[in-house]
Amino acid sequence: MKKKGILALVLSLCMVLALVPVAALAAEFTDIDEATNASYADAIERWADEGVITGDGNDAFNPQGKMSRIEGFAIIANLLNLVKEDDLSAFDDIPTVEWERAAAAKVVAAGIVTGIPTLDENGETVSLSLAPHGELTREQMFVTIAKTLGVNPVEEDAEDFDDIGDAADYAAPYIKALHKMGAVKGSNNEVNPLGLMTREGAALLLDNLIGGYANETGDTVEIGEDGKITLVVADNVTVTGDANDMPIVVSGEAGTVDMKGVTGTPTVNVTVSDVAISGAPVGTEITASETAENVTANGIDVSADPDKDVVVPEPAPPYNPPVVVDTNKAEEAADDTWTALKGILTDLGLQDLIIADGSNGTYTLTLDADKISASEEAVGSEKLEGLMTEVKKALDEKFGEATLKIKVGEEELEVYAEKQFNNTNLKAALVDVANGFFVKLSEMTPDDNDVYTYKELEGTVTAPDGSATDTKPVSLTIQLKGDDVEKVQALAGKLATYLSMKQMTVDEIKETYGTGDILENVTGEDKYIVIGVEMPPSLLNALKEHKNDKDAFEKVTVGAALNVLGSADNSSIFGEDDAPNIKSLLGTINSNSALINKVLSKMTSIKVGGIELTSKEFNPTGQSEWQKFFAGVTAMFGSGKNTIGNTNIGSYALTKEEVGSGYYAVPVTVTIDLQASMGFNATETIVVILHIPFGG
Repeated sequence: MKKKGILALVLSLCMVLALVPVAALAAEFTDIDEATNASYADAIERWADEGVITGDGNDAFNPQGKMSRIEGFAIIANLLNLVKEDDLSAFDDIPTVEWERAAAAKVVAAGIVTGIPTLDENGETVSLSLAPHGELTREQMFVTIAKTLGVNPVEEDAEDFDDIGDAADYAAPYIKALHKMGAVKGSNNEVNPLGLMTREGAALLLDNLIGGYANETGDTVEIGEDGKITLVVADNVTVTGDANDMPIVVSGEAGTVDMKGVTGTPTVNVTVSDVAISGAPVGTEITASETAENVTANGIDVSADPDKDVVVPEPAPPYNPPVVVDTNKAEEAADDTWTALKGILTDLGLQDLIIADGSNGTYTLTLDADKISASEEAVGSEKLEGLMTEVKKALDEKFGEATLKIKVGEEELEVYAEKQFNNTNLKAALVDVANGFFVKLSEMTPDDNDVYTYKELEGTVTAPDGSATDTKPVSLTIQLKGDDVEKVQALAGKLATYLSMKQMTVDEIKETYGTGDILENVTGEDKYIVIGVEMPPSLLNALKEHKNDKDAFEKVTVGAALNVLGSADNSSIFGEDDAPNIKSLLGTINSNSALINKVLSKMTSIKVGGIELTSKEFNPTGQSEWQKFFAGVTAMFGSGKNTIGNTNIGSYALTKEEVGSGYYAVPVTVTIDLQASMGFNATETIVVILHIPFGG
C-alpha cells in the first residue's frame, strides 16, 4: 500500500474513533456475560457508560468481585459529579493511589464520609481512619446510598425480609425504605444485610433506584419509571415529564433546575446548598436537607423554613401598583419637538419627500431621492419660508428652555439653549455633518430595506432644571432611499475627487496654500469654513488657449472665463458616461431657481473677494442645462465696472513654492437675516480655495 493510502486509512480511523463516546468504549468489558443475569449486565453497561463505575483496568469488570470501601467512595463521587476535594490530613490512613485519594477527598468534602474513630478509655477520639480497603457490607452500601440521595427511613414495611433482624438498628429503616421503592429486592425473601456488596450488586442497586439522570451542564432529563428517582447532579438542568408523586433528587454539583416542563405534583429532595428551582408545578413538595442553605423554589426560600420544606402554592394574583408617571422633561421636550416637525412636514405637503420618524430620543430623517428628483421644484420657496418659520416656532413652544448639545468629534457643543442658537457651535456641527459629504454619499451601502445611511448624529438634551433625571441622550440618523440614490452615488463619487470641506484659521490657510493680498482682508472669526475645489483638467481644457499659460489666464476676467466655460458642451467636458448625471444635477438646480432666489433674498449682503454682488438673483437662461446654470451664475457676478465679473483672476492668486502655483483664494462673506423665521442674524465668511492644474 502506498504511504498516501496508509495516511488516509489512519486519518479515517481517527475520525471514526473521535465520533465514538469515550464512556461507550469504557463499557466494553470482556466479562459482562459472567454477570448473573441480563439485569446485572444492563445495569453495568448503563453506569459504566455514565462514568459512574469502572472496570479493574484489564478490560474486565469482575462482576462478582467484592467491593471495598474506597470503591464505594468512588461510585458515590462519580454518581454525584463531585468536584471539590477536602484535606485528608485528619485521617491516619490516607490512600496513596491517586484515584483512591481523590475519591476519598471528594466524599469527605461533601460530608458523606466522616471516618471511623478510635476512642481512648474516656471515650475521646484519638484518631480517625478511612479504612479505604476495608470490606463494604450490603447494609453499609444501602445506608450510604439512601442517605446520599435523601431517602427517608421508614419503620414499617408490609413485606419485611425474613433476615431484616440481622441488620443494624440504624440500617434497617433505610433498607425498608429502599425495599418499598423497589431498589432493594433481595433473594428468597432475604436481603443478606451483612453480606459483602458485589460490584454487580452495586450497579443493580443504582439501576433499580435511579431512573432519569442528569450529570452534564445544560442537560434535559425526562422523569423515568414509576417509583424511581430522577437524579440531578449538574447545573442548568431542565426536567420534563409526568411526575405525580415521583421523587426528584437534586444533589452533587447541581445549581439551577427548570421544571416548567413537568406536569403533576412531584416531590423534590435537595441535599446540597445554592440550588434555585423554577417552574415547579403547584403542589410540588420541596424538601431541603439539614445542611442545605440558599435553596429556593419558584422564588420561595425553602432553607429559611424551620422544617426546610415547602409546598409550592398557587401563584398570588398579580399586583398592579398605581401607575406613577415619571416624566423625563428632556425626553418630553425632544419628542414633542420631533412630533411637531412631522406635523409641519405633513401640513406643507413634504412628508413624502422628507420622512421624519422615531421617538424616545432616537430619530431618523429619510430623503426620498426618487421623489425629490421627479419634482419640478423639490421644496417650493414659500414652503421653505414656512418650514423655517414653523420649525423655529416648534422649538420655542415645544423645546422651550431645554438645551441641545451635538457631539462634534470628542466634544459636545451647545447649539441651542434658552430659545437661541449658538451660531459658532451650530456652524461647527453643520461642517461636521457636511465634511466628506461626497465621499460619504459614494460609500453608502443599503440595508435590508434598501435604505442608505449617510450620517448618525449624537447629542444630549437637558431640561431647564438640569437634573440627572431630566437629561436624555438623543440620536439622529440621516438616510436616503430610492432607485435614484445609485445615480446620486455615482455623481458623488466623481465630485469627491474635486470637492472637500473643513474649518481652518487664516494662518492655517496661508500655511497650507500660500499667501496673497486677498487673504489680508479675511478677518473677524477664529475659524473659517474652507471649501477646496480641484478644477478637473477636462474643465480646464474648455479654456483652450489659457489652459497651459498661467500668466495669460490670470489676466482674464472672471466674467470672461465664465462665458467661455458656459459655452462649452458638457459632454465634451465630462465625457459621455458622466454627462447624464451632471445634466440631471444641473437640471435640478436650474428648476429650483425660485427656491435659490428665496434663499438669496435672505442674504442681505453677499461679497466675493470684498466686492458686493449688485444682483442677488439666479436667473438661468440658455439651451442646455450647462448653459443655463452658467448664465445664472454669470449674471449674478456681473460684467460692468466694479463687479466681480470684471476682476482679473490673478487678483485671487496665492503664492507658496512648496505647494506649487495655481491656487486661488475666493472669500465669500454672507450676511444672512433669518431673524423673522429662525431667530438669528449672522455674518459668515467662507473661503473657497480653487486649484487649477496648469499643464494638466
